[in-house]
Amino acid sequence: MSRLRGQLDRLEGQLREVQAPVVRHLRPPATATQILHAFRAAGVREHEDAVTWWSWHDGTDLPAATSPPGFLLPEPGNRLIGALHLPTLDQAMLGRRRAIEIDTEVWGAPLTYRPEWFPVLQFVDGWLVCVDTVGEKSPLGSLFVHDPHAGQDLEALQPWMGSLSDLVEAVVDAYVSGRVSPTDLAVDFDELPGAAPRLPY
Repeated sequence: MSRLRGQLDRLEGQLREVQAPVVRHLRPPATATQILHAFRAAGVREHEDAVTWWSWHDGTDLPAATSPPGFLLPEPGNRLIGALHLPTLDQAMLGRRRAIEIDTEVWGAPLTYRPEWFPVLQFVDGWLVCVDTVGEKSPLGSLFVHDPHAGQDLEALQPWMGSLSDLVEAVVDAYVSGRVSPTDLAVDFDELPGAAPRLPY
């Protein structure tokens, strides 16, 4: 069993312990065929952490948004922690596609969203937490946050966390500390021991 898989099992146990609403809505895992198809359709290479992520749970069973259709509709039942929500694999694909479409409409090409990124989580305001599947500008598997409104300089953009393992560990640490509850809408990870830094953008 991979390190991340063990961490995800611990995360689920912790979510149950704190009675997070999301545990009542977790969907079964996506199949290996579904996951590989999604990566190939996106034109990005499969990354072990992202495959493990979707092999844990394929988001939640809550209704999707109707405008735009199919997108994640943030609510307590799909909140992992704070403002971070769990999309399904299909919703992650839609979010990625829309981010690239917006860049193309505004800039003529993807300038604020790297095509090699694959989303795994979504912030309440539409920001996407993405795994870097190539590792050209940062270590392979690093997590970046895409803010569709920031117009950030991609050359200067730094990873938010080193890996999905780091993120899961930070979420578990936050709940174990007792200083965070599932109803908290904002969490400053840098205020928690051993956890991740505040978003730098």
